[in-house]
Amino acid sequence: MLYQIVVYSQGEHADQLRHTFDWTQKSLATLPMTRSNIIGFSVRRLWIRFVLSFFSVERCKTFNQLLGARKIIGALFLGVEKDTYQELHTLLESVFASVVLNEEIARSDKVRVFGIQLVGNLVKAGQNAQDITPQLVGIERPALFVPGEAASLEPLTTDSLSGLVTRFLRGLMAFPGQGICFKQYGLYTPPRRLLGDDGATDEADMHDVATFTKNSSSSEMQDLCNSQILRILVVCINPSLSKDMSSLAIDIMRASPELIAPFWRNYHCSFEPRLSLSYLRNTGFAIKVMSLPLP
Repeated sequence: MLYQIVVYSQGEHADQLRHTFDWTQKSLATLPMTRSNIIGFSVRRLWIRFVLSFFSVERCKTFNQLLGARKIIGALFLGVEKDTYQELHTLLESVFASVVLNEEIARSDKVRVFGIQLVGNLVKAGQNAQDITPQLVGIERPALFVPGEAASLEPLTTDSLSGLVTRFLRGLMAFPGQGICFKQYGLYTPPRRLLGDDGATDEADMHDVATFTKNSSSSEMQDLCNSQILRILVVCINPSLSKDMSSLAIDIMRASPELIAPFWRNYHCSFEPRLSLSYLRNTGFAIKVMSLPLP
């Protein structure tokens, strides 16, 4: 493993890589979380680029095996709340290009990858709103995570971990046909009906984990993708947490208005009139949701 990573990095930081990490079998599980105080070097950033490089090789099918071994991809997101801006930017930019935009990866696989635990870890990392100048930490053009990102756009001169995470989640869930956002049914979505392994019909609600089988139709897959967004909205994204989270929830429901009704049923907030910031935030969010155009 050490040899392959050194070859991949063309020998850069070979000595630091060898001495920073204990290259034994028992320590291998901690490799994705290994950080370094050496300026310009991070074992974690190098490991992220190394793993995700398997997704970008032409005609390379190894990424199917990587997706099957969930621990490899999932481990990249463990402890992301401890990441520096450079490390988190490397992770999200690489995952977006290699997984989110990869059309060879099935929709069902993307739904499995971007689950509640993974998004929940990202939301924790996004609670840091401290301003950062990306160019000062080696990031010349912070990623925007939008379809057809134009190279002519002026790069962000000020960013934050909160803004970085919010843009990534918006790119994952707020653009139909991209990531895990698949617009299908309009405002009123029918019940999910997916066949289980025994051929029986499973009418699971949004909190259940559906079973994928070869008998599932494309429309059922699309419905499940949007149901996954709904689970994430209810469990992970709290609009009252910050302005960024409120804006993200609005953008997701604008792209998939069929999520509005079930989200609102499961979003617990107080609308009791009182002179408080929480009441003003909740009321402002409700007005924005009611102002969304009907499909």
